[in-house]
Amino acid sequence: MTKLEAALVEVASMLQDLSIPYMLIGGLAVSIWGEARATLDADFSLWVEPENLQQVVRQIGSRLHAIPADPLSFVTAARVLPVTTSNGVRADLVFASLPAERQMIGRAAPKVIHERSIMVASVEDLIWMKLISERQKDIEEYQASHPSVRKNSGQRLPGATAAADLGSLRPA
Repeated sequence: MTKLEAALVEVASMLQDLSIPYMLIGGLAVSIWGEARATLDADFSLWVEPENLQQVVRQIGSRLHAIPADPLSFVTAARVLPVTTSNGVRADLVFASLPAERQMIGRAAPKVIHERSIMVASVEDLIWMKLISERQKDIEEYQASHPSVRKNSGQRLPGATAAADLGSLRPA
């Protein structure tokens, strides 16, 4: 098992132990679905009810090393908690807040990684996340992998707006 795989299993196991709904996202999720990507970290999206945020951040901090000096303030401001696992690999825990994100976590599929079931974002949801991303890197990766997007650059993708439930884009 590589250090990255060990980190993936460690974080997923912790989230499962704490009964936190989650899904693996980012480069590792794309790789699990069959499109190998070089990545140095593990990215997770998790659902935590607002009234449980302080307790969950404290629980995570007791099991993983939180990189920010004040993890709760950082999560409250940025909706992400960067951590390092016991073997020094970085993981980003993204605290979902949109109803659409909660639905995606609910649709995540279990994949077995080193005899451990890990919840992984669906292919469709990974694409959706790329489409709505504000990160230039995500937009370029999606365009590079989808010729029809390059061809229609600057135009809306047919059906993309219809596929997104715009009401679900408001914070919960």
